Amino acid sequence: MEFKNRDEEVAFLKKLWTKVPTPCPECGFEYLEHLHKKAKKSDTEWKCPNCGKVFRTINMLMELPEE
Repeated sequence: MEFKNRDEEVAFLKKLWTKVPTPCPECGFEYLEHLHKKAKKSDTEWKCPNCGKVFRTINMLMELPEE
């Protein structure tokens, strides 16, 4: 998955963290769901129910390119 720029990736992360339904950037499926849905453990890990891609948002945040 490649975001065009830092701002695009930050916008993606903000949508997830504020629980805005967000399409999968990999396959375009209409929404992502919590990876630990049953345990309600974490709002920082998301998974696409269609392609299975996992998004670990804390890791993504730490790996953001400098401005």
